[in-house]
Amino acid sequence: MTAPSEFDRLEAVRELGLLETAPELRFDRLTRLAAKLFNLPVSFIGLVDDDRVWMKSLYGGSVQEHSQFPRTGSFSWEVIRNGSPLVIADAASDPRSTKHPLAGENPGIRFFAGYPLRSPDCHCVGVFALVGFEARAMEPAERALFADIAALAEAEVNAGLLFRRRREKEAERYQDLLANVSQRLRTPLNGVLVSCDLLAETTLTEEQKGFVGWLTQSARLMLKEVDGLGILAQTAPEQALLPLKVSTPPPIRVLVADDNPVNQIIAVQQLIKIGCVAEAVSSGQAALNALEQARYDVVLMDCQMPDLDGYAATEEIRRREVGTGTRVRIVAVTANVLPGERERCLAAGMDGYLPKPFHQDELLAAVRGEEPTRISRPVDPAHVQAIQNEAPGLLQRLIALFEEAGNEAIHKMTASLADGDLKALAASAHMLKGSAVNFGAQGLVQACEQIEFSGSTGQVRDYQKMLDELRHEYLRVIEALKCS
Repeated sequence: MTAPSEFDRLEAVRELGLLETAPELRFDRLTRLAAKLFNLPVSFIGLVDDDRVWMKSLYGGSVQEHSQFPRTGSFSWEVIRNGSPLVIADAASDPRSTKHPLAGENPGIRFFAGYPLRSPDCHCVGVFALVGFEARAMEPAERALFADIAALAEAEVNAGLLFRRRREKEAERYQDLLANVSQRLRTPLNGVLVSCDLLAETTLTEEQKGFVGWLTQSARLMLKEVDGLGILAQTAPEQALLPLKVSTPPPIRVLVADDNPVNQIIAVQQLIKIGCVAEAVSSGQAALNALEQARYDVVLMDCQMPDLDGYAATEEIRRREVGTGTRVRIVAVTANVLPGERERCLAAGMDGYLPKPFHQDELLAAVRGEEPTRISRPVDPAHVQAIQNEAPGLLQRLIALFEEAGNEAIHKMTASLADGDLKALAASAHMLKGSAVNFGAQGLVQACEQIEFSGSTGQVRDYQKMLDELRHEYLRVIEALKCS
């Protein structure tokens, strides 16, 4: 028969609500981090049930293929029974490994480190483990670091249960409030009804009778509502607090693939602000590896990256998805706004296209799968603020130089167009574009790129209209800069 303490422990395991649930990034991130930090092939978070160790997260294998193993004789069960960390430096020579269900496999487990995960009521419910196929020691500093990561894992294991308990307490307080309000309101309302009955027995004018009748009816209607509060207060706490029944969708998981560390930080921070869970990698190959290890809803893919660019990475992702029934949303993030770029991205298998720089609202629309609405801003405030922070008076000097060079560039473009010299026209547009980038003037940059691309390739276009649009955007930029 199951001992009472073991019965309580199993109840605590099931109360977590994690058994037989899908993989989650918050757990997968920790097992991946631990395996990388300690340079070991396998790390897992396991919940120890009555006859098995069930993997909530497994790095170095597939949860679908290795979702559980018998608890009897396992290192994980040893951790739970003793309620303390366990380190097996070399399973081949350690007597505790003889009954381990995986110790005899090829490759067999040689190294194991396990840390107990406790419930809020201090029951040992699971284990955070590291596994190696070669013997190794674990230094005191490594053990301390492992304990810190295990504490993070324990917090994640208990997060859902603690949230539910807090909500239940809120519901109980709400229930008490309803009962208290019902009781406090019922007494004066009954007093109003008694007073109305007494008034009705006296000599009253028709107008007074109408007032008493209206007051009686109002008091009875309010008393009916108060009775409803009393009934609600007697229901189960989780039913009394209606917001408990409102489910919130899980956050969108986004992988940022960009070789620029600054771009990575900015993108991740913007994604966190709009409620996403975000991670970043530095190449197309790293993006492929990350998608093998964890599930993401969206990939923000920079098109120009070393080792494997965004186009090739997207094509490989789509190839791997064939026959799986899954498709991750891939959004191209690129500073290249030349004609045909959007079409090239979509042809590679991407689902969306987000030109840089972009606004937070545009980013949110892109990860949700909506069509981003481009927000027309003459300059990027972040670029302007960065220049202001560099040195006093620098912004004003740069604006003066930009205006002088811009006026000269537009004058040259006008003259070149009159002479039919498209190469010179393209060269002047290129020069103005280089200056406009410094202020994040994306509209002006795009207008310059269109003239530069068309002029350098000799395309037949309405250049006068294009130049008029460029001049209009240039004036908007100058006005915005002088107001900053």
